[in-house]
Amino acid sequence: MTVNHHRDDNGPATWLGSAAGHRPDTVALSAVSGQSLTYRELYTIASQLAAGLLAAGIGPRRPLVLDLPAWETAIALHAGLLAGIPLLPLDPHLPRPHRLRLLAASGARIALTTGAQADEGLETITFAEALEAPVRSRPPPTPGLHGVQLIIGTSGSSGPPKGVMLSAGNLAAAVTASRAQLPLAAGDCWLGCLPLTHIGGLSVLLRCAEAGATVRLHDRFEAKSVWSDLQAGTATHISLVPAMLDRLLEVGVDSRPPRLAAALVGGGALADSLRGRGLAAGWPLYLSYGMSETASQIATRRAVEPDDASVGKPLPGFEVRVEQARLAVRGPAVMLGYANPELIPGDGLTDDGWFLARDLVRLESGRLTVLGRVDDVLVSGGEKVHPAIVERLLGACPGIGEVAVSAAFDSAWGDRLVAFFTGTTNAAAVETWAREHLQGGWRPRSFLRLEALPRQGTGKLDRRRLRRLAEDMGVGTSHSCPNAS
Repeated sequence: MTVNHHRDDNGPATWLGSAAGHRPDTVALSAVSGQSLTYRELYTIASQLAAGLLAAGIGPRRPLVLDLPAWETAIALHAGLLAGIPLLPLDPHLPRPHRLRLLAASGARIALTTGAQADEGLETITFAEALEAPVRSRPPPTPGLHGVQLIIGTSGSSGPPKGVMLSAGNLAAAVTASRAQLPLAAGDCWLGCLPLTHIGGLSVLLRCAEAGATVRLHDRFEAKSVWSDLQAGTATHISLVPAMLDRLLEVGVDSRPPRLAAALVGGGALADSLRGRGLAAGWPLYLSYGMSETASQIATRRAVEPDDASVGKPLPGFEVRVEQARLAVRGPAVMLGYANPELIPGDGLTDDGWFLARDLVRLESGRLTVLGRVDDVLVSGGEKVHPAIVERLLGACPGIGEVAVSAAFDSAWGDRLVAFFTGTTNAAAVETWAREHLQGGWRPRSFLRLEALPRQGTGKLDRRRLRRLAEDMGVGTSHSCPNAS
């Protein structure tokens, strides 16, 4: 049996089959390990997997957990789209209590694995078993655009992660919005080195399938391996978080990859110093802002000036406004709601479809500037301080690579600011610079140099760990430390 993917609405379920028909011998997916699949081959194996999963009784009523390596996850994503099966890619780096809480919230009961034991309480079917399952003689129902297609675990930076429910329609709208600002076509190659358990990594697969482009898949980010691919002219596009860009500039000695047309940088603020360094090296940087709840990007712009803090105007299809300094967003890419065992839409949205994010923003002349998160606001010397703003200011200090600001409790100041930084300078020099350029509660009182800032699996700053580091080091201390990663 083949999966019937034909539809009139040009949703994600049609993209792989369309590419297989128009460019069957184009490489759809390749890996540094040497694996490679053309669009015809990827469509064949994804169709077989979809049919096997349906034959095993897996359908649209409950999510299928993906507990797989990156290569198998990429194939399973396309199988899920073809069959209309909701997928929950499970982040192996989540603490076990958070993993179990996410599974319970989504109502998941079965996992697709490569043979390793899944979390307690889950039944399992292996990737090989699903490919070999006997198939039904009649075709499955055609998947629609409005049911749950993906459940993405949020990073949990301000508490336990939630599951974000996204429909095929959400994913299609997100890809359309991205293409308006970031062109992608057949013949292009997007190097994927972000985790496929998060929307940033999965979006690479979706954008390329819609465009008929190639995904060059890395199991994880390893700077030397990624730089080798870039230097060889393999990739035209790449998605990065700021820390990845910093490492690639270091490994590549501030040179530009020869074929690269777009380096999409998101997942956190890009320091002025790092942005300036990338631009000086000739990197085609695009600043990106988005979240799981909007199926990836909300705003993206080409970085031209090194000191412009905005992320640009919202992409087509998004309505935005500011409510009590927080971003409110509505549009066809905005999630169905947060996960619940019945997969009922609505949780986390207003009745008329607005999502109120926890991001603090400024909207001027239609352009968005992200100031930080509600959860991150500190009160130092009676002033409300946004760490992201202090980080941007400190980023102008000579010799700083990356910078993050947290606080330790102080009976006089309340939150007494602590600055963590990477780079070639030292704590004393940064402290002297801060005394000259920052005032009052906005000036950190302690400084600590690290080899690397602590991050979550998505590449975002781990602010809870930063807070623990700040409390542990004590007040009034400035020194260097080998690492805290």
